Amino acid sequence: MELERGSLPKDLISEPSPSLPKDFPSELIPKNICEVEFFDLIRCTYQDGSQMTCPKEFKKFLECKRERDLKLFNALQKWEIQRVKDHNPAMQQMYKQGLQNKINRLTEAVSVMPTNFWYLHKRQRYETDIEQLQWRLFNLNKYV
Repeated sequence: MELERGSLPKDLISEPSPSLPKDFPSELIPKNICEVEFFDLIRCTYQDGSQMTCPKEFKKFLECKRERDLKLFNALQKWEIQRVKDHNPAMQQMYKQGLQNKINRLTEAVSVMPTNFWYLHKRQRYETDIEQLQWRLFNLNKYV
């Protein structure tokens, strides 16, 4: 992505953030969730009124978001590995199977989802969730 040119609305969703499990502890979520950088970007875009604007603000937001997401992925990995290690082998296997079932359900949903424009964001979100679940399952199989 070319940061010098600024941002388009589609650029803001081109790198989806992690999907967190419902019981992921909120204290492990980074304190800076990039809201200041996001509001600076929105404010600049609103003031300029153009479709491709604010390269400096866009770059700051994107860098903040990437750093935040990396911290989230690291925290998620450590938390989940420890959480599953604390269970007996049967529960560990059941947890892993639950992740595999989610992958299968999302894969099935994507396979029957219309390919038109109206489903583009939903399709991207599902595909990203599938990748993240596969990453989580890979880590659990490797470390637990």
